[in-house]
Amino acid sequence: MNTSPSLRILGCVALMLGTASLHAAAPKPPRIDHHVRSTPENLAWGWLGSDVPPVYRVKSGDIVKIDTISMGGMRDDNYQEFLKGLGIPLDHPVVKEMVAARLQVPPSGLPPRTGGHMLTGPIYIEGAEPGDVLEVRVWDNQFRVPYGNNGAGPGSGGLPELLTERETKIYTYDYENGWANFNDDIKVPLAPFMGIMGVAPAREQTLRIGSRAPGNFGGNIDLRDMTAGSRMFVPVHVKGAFYFTGDAHAAQGDGEITGPAIETCMTTVQQFIVHKNMKLKTPWFETPTHYIVMGMNEDLDLAMKMAMQETIDWLVANKGLTKFEAYSLASVAVSYRNTVIVNGNLGMHGMIPKSLWIKDRTPYWYHTEGI
Repeated sequence: MNTSPSLRILGCVALMLGTASLHAAAPKPPRIDHHVRSTPENLAWGWLGSDVPPVYRVKSGDIVKIDTISMGGMRDDNYQEFLKGLGIPLDHPVVKEMVAARLQVPPSGLPPRTGGHMLTGPIYIEGAEPGDVLEVRVWDNQFRVPYGNNGAGPGSGGLPELLTERETKIYTYDYENGWANFNDDIKVPLAPFMGIMGVAPAREQTLRIGSRAPGNFGGNIDLRDMTAGSRMFVPVHVKGAFYFTGDAHAAQGDGEITGPAIETCMTTVQQFIVHKNMKLKTPWFETPTHYIVMGMNEDLDLAMKMAMQETIDWLVANKGLTKFEAYSLASVAVSYRNTVIVNGNLGMHGMIPKSLWIKDRTPYWYHTEGI
């Protein structure tokens, strides 16, 4: 007998009344120094910037627990009916946060279609100055609700002409097996990550920028490899960095072709480290198995060209290769993937395998933390 989505969610709700973490093998933080909650005063709707006071201040090295919420499915006037139809009680604490955010957080004031994500921040990192590099270590990502949603409609996604009306797909989670339920026969592996991780842009460019398009400040990168155990390096553009995160995803394919992934609410645990001796123009990323470089441009071909150049520059700067050696190694060993095609600035990323360096076995960061 098929079980309806509502009944499956009801079973998950009981589980989610406590805190559940998907990846038991993910690095466990040695401590939590701060907890930034997703209350209306701590949220920014659809923008990153430095034109408001920070909602929280932390020090370099601090490990911060950050609650985030997604407004997916709650953007119209029927949000109560939407939740009731899923079997989610309206007095669930995260639901209360979503409702409060929808009613109390002001929109960005920026032009339409430049943003729409509900972000937590800005967080001020003491000691961060323009020209520095902020390292963000992802210790953990935990679900806060037992479902996520994906949608598409006319004019959206990579095939804007495909559909004639807006449709939404609800995914429920099976934590025991580690998947999201597409239907009784199709299961999507859960791989939670934050779609947006970024700092305020340079003030000579703008005090506030929409959350849709990523840039050299990070932002809506939507790099699905940024699960627990990964880290990001991003240039700092303003004093204090003014860090934002949100746009939580339960799972995503490269490209994110409908526009959203499985949008959900998560708590992320991240550590902030300020580097004074690094020079960086564009964010790069690291996982236990790969170094990842980015190319971003409104033209996908130019994004690919940027990703190739970033690969060459990274290998020259970090591994001591000549330009030709880096070019050759990139051609034979680096895989290039489409990060996302729907964010204004389109993304391509290069996956540089760590296994190439057979004599360089430097322990990864969470191994140095006693894990």
